[in-house]
Amino acid sequence: MTQRPDKHEDPLLQCEVCLKDIPRSVAKGHEGTEYVHYFCGADCYAKWQANDKKPVR
Repeated sequence: MTQRPDKHEDPLLQCEVCLKDIPRSVAKGHEGTEYVHYFCGADCYAKWQANDKKPVR
C-alpha cells in the first residue's frame, strides 16, 4: 500500500550551496531584493556569502 503525502507536510527546499533538500521549517533564509535564498545551515550560508562578494569578471 502506498502512503499519500500529508497535505500539511513541510515543503522541501534546496540549499543554495550544497543543493541538499531541507524542510522549510529548518532552512535558514536570506532575503535579497527580488529573491529568497535558503541554506541548510550557517556553514553553507557563510560559503555563499563569501562567493557572493567576489567581483564579477
